[in-house]
Amino acid sequence: MPDQERKATHEWRREKVRSELECMRQSQIFRRLKDVPAQRELRFSEIQKVSSLLEVWSSRLLCLSPQHVKVCSLPKPHVALIDAICHAIEWPDTLLTEQLILGAPAVGDIPDSGIFRKEDVPSSQTLESLDNCEWNAKLMASIEAEARRPDKATVLARLWEKTQAEVEKGIAFPIGSSQAMNKRVGEGAWRAMRTFGVEQNGKLRPCDNAKAFLHNACTFMHECLTSETADFLLRAAAIFAGPVGDESKFSFGIRTEDLESAYRRFPVSQPHLTCFAQWDPVAKRVAFFGLHGFNFGLVAAVVTFNRLAQLLNRCAVRLIPIVSSHYFDDFCVAEPGFAGKSGQHLLCHFMKLLGFVFQSDLVPVGEKRKGALWAMRNSFLGLSFDFSDFSDNRIAICKASDEKAPQIVGKIELILSTNSLVMPGGLSKLIGKLQFVLSWSAGRYGRAAMQPLYAAQSLLPSSHLSPEDIAALQFFLQILSRGCPPKVFSFKQNSGASLLVWSDASWGDLGENTTQGGLGFVIFDAEDSASECGRGYYSDTLSSHEMLEAFVVKSQYIGQLELLAAIAVYYSLPLLFR
Repeated sequence: MPDQERKATHEWRREKVRSELECMRQSQIFRRLKDVPAQRELRFSEIQKVSSLLEVWSSRLLCLSPQHVKVCSLPKPHVALIDAICHAIEWPDTLLTEQLILGAPAVGDIPDSGIFRKEDVPSSQTLESLDNCEWNAKLMASIEAEARRPDKATVLARLWEKTQAEVEKGIAFPIGSSQAMNKRVGEGAWRAMRTFGVEQNGKLRPCDNAKAFLHNACTFMHECLTSETADFLLRAAAIFAGPVGDESKFSFGIRTEDLESAYRRFPVSQPHLTCFAQWDPVAKRVAFFGLHGFNFGLVAAVVTFNRLAQLLNRCAVRLIPIVSSHYFDDFCVAEPGFAGKSGQHLLCHFMKLLGFVFQSDLVPVGEKRKGALWAMRNSFLGLSFDFSDFSDNRIAICKASDEKAPQIVGKIELILSTNSLVMPGGLSKLIGKLQFVLSWSAGRYGRAAMQPLYAAQSLLPSSHLSPEDIAALQFFLQILSRGCPPKVFSFKQNSGASLLVWSDASWGDLGENTTQGGLGFVIFDAEDSASECGRGYYSDTLSSHEMLEAFVVKSQYIGQLELLAAIAVYYSLPLLFR
């Protein structure tokens, strides 16, 4: 004990000096960070000057675009500025500017951009091996057959409304009949996809079936997408909490934005392969449409669009600079209050300068916007973050967003009412949603109850639920209805080892078929107010017969005793650890 106390006291005194120097450094950093808004405005004004000088070059370059790209009424990208920035920051995606002008391939061999993880996914078929005429005829016949089903009338009408809205925006353009398609690109030279609806959060999202129509089978990918994770906001908060320290008070908040039209904004070079067909409920016939950009459903669309989104985000981070990230078309700025919301403001203006707009910029005043304004409480990627106690106590609270639980509860209630794990989307979808919610609950609360569902997933679908399945589902129904305990993250900086703890246990044979265990701990409080050199605490005990009876029966108990010794520290002196 004396040796441990002397060592702890020596370390504490050294850390105390370090802590005082660190506070001085943190105070200087905080004063400099408060100048960020003005510095950003100066940087952005220089970018605007460069943008003005390059506008004429963008106009000339866009004259080289194919006709289907030229007629698109969406804002045109400032390709000259984008290209200049790519060279300035040495961006590895050397094809990006060219493809923004001429279009990117949607099917076939998709070149490696150098942005994402290298991984070859070869195509299983070739475009040359497909009979487009036969396939397009089958497509029309299947759409006509579906239109004769009364139960499909509502969905088909909603899909038609969605397409008409895209035509009005200039995202899609009507072509007409199959004869019009043949006249436009030549008989057998085009291959259409079928549009179907996907329900997402109560809304119908049009998607084109590129998998069934073999577009994806004819696509050779050379890279695999890597995207942002939900803990981005926590990492961003830690960036500021570390250098600034605990003494300087500042708030922390989030703003989210949604890039307008997403995949549709990146032009394609193969419009004869991205056309789609659906039922026209007014004219009572199959109608064909063309796109300037990518379809939702093309495997190439995922990587191609995210190449653009990655560049837009990294440009803002490196040139303005701001603390932001993106997940597909969802952008998020996470910054302290002393930045004056300049990051959010300049990100929107920077996007407009490059020729892209957020959905919030197009929403009339008074109407609901998709993104969210800067706030200490906000959501990102299905999680709710609360930074309202960050300024005073450097704490953030995180949990699955309130919209997640009702969706899962509805699926569980359906399973229990039908007494079957066979469900739309499969059991794996429910398990994935539960894993997400539980992983962001305190201590991953409830994960042990996932075992029956994992076991059921590995077996063939059963027509009836087992007692274990029912118990697990009823458990999740209860905890989701009342809410899982949130995770609490602390960003306080440790100024030194204020509490040093040693705990240990022993186990030995005393002879005559007698064994004995013991446990103990030592605590040193370096910041005890009653002592300049700190205060030490010590306790030990022998294991009782009743204690050993509560353990799992093993040949020796050292592991269980060590675990108990560690826990005993907190239960013996709970006030010391608050």
